[in-house]
Amino acid sequence: MPWDTTFHGDIKVLQVTSHGIMSVATVKQMCVEIIDAGRHRGALGYLIDHRDMTPNLTTVDISSYPQFLADMGTRRSVKIAYVFSQSAKKDDVDYFETLMSNHGFKCQFFSDLSTARLWLQEVE
Repeated sequence: MPWDTTFHGDIKVLQVTSHGIMSVATVKQMCVEIIDAGRHRGALGYLIDHRDMTPNLTTVDISSYPQFLADMGTRRSVKIAYVFSQSAKKDDVDYFETLMSNHGFKCQFFSDLSTARLWLQEVE
C-alpha cells in the first residue's frame, strides 16, 4: 500500500500518509479503507498527508472525487484536512478545495502538518 495510517485517539483523528505515484484506482482504494477504519474507530476527522505523493489523476478524476465520497456514505460532519507539498500545483489544489466545499464537505487545505492538526482540533 502506498499509504500508512495512524489513529490519534486523543483527538479522534485518523492520519493518513501517502507516498509514491497514486492513480485514481489507488486513491479510491485508499479512501474505502480509511473511511472504513475511521468509522470503526469513531474518527471525528481525517488528516490526509499527501506531501510525498505524486498524483496521476486527470481533471475528470478530481471532479468525481467528492461524489465518490458521498456515494460511500462519508459523513459531511467530519473534518478533513489535506496537506500538500509546497510544490503542488496551486490551481489543482484550489480546484479540489472548491469542489469539496461545493459538495458540503468540511475540509481545508494546508502546506504544513501542524497547522492542519490544529484546525482539526478546533471546536465548531
